[in-house]
Order: sequence, then C-alpha cells, then structure tokens
Amino acid sequence: MSLGAVADLHFEVDVFQPSLSALHGVSSVHTGDWILSESILTVQTLEVSLGDELIPFLTGEVSLVLSMAIEFGKVGFGGQPHEVKYAGSGKC
Repeated sequence: MSLGAVADLHFEVDVFQPSLSALHGVSSVHTGDWILSESILTVQTLEVSLGDELIPFLTGEVSLVLSMAIEFGKVGFGGQPHEVKYAGSGKC
C-alpha cells in the first residue's frame, strides 16, 4: 500500500513546474506479510502516513494518491513464498 502527495503543475516557459517542489512526488510505502491462501485469515489493519512535518504543505494545490496492490505467490522450498510473475491486482 502506498500513500503519496503530488503538487499541481503549472506551465512556465515551455516546461511544467510543480507548485510546491519540496512536496512533489513524496510517498510512503508499506508492504505486508505473505499469507497463504489456504490458511484462515484474520483481520488486518494497514496504516500509512506521510509524517506530521508535511501537514502544513497539504494545501488545495496538493493531491493525495492512495494505491493498493495484491501480489500472488506459491509456496516454495522451506515454506518461503515465491512471487508469481504477471499475477496480481492493483488499484489507485
């Protein structure tokens, strides 16, 4: 799961510039544990945060983007998960 902040872009002299260059493209990523599909699943709560120091920069010129993805894998040697290429799901 990822939470990011992207500043609005303004066109200036043949190039686009972010309105807040210090905040443009800031993100925080959280990766959870692998869970076997055959096991009984418990409720999980995932939290992501950009940090309190960025709160003053979150104005009307900044968009927050939350994305989440699910990866699929197989159990390999020693019970370790091995990701399956091209199998997964994502949503922004």
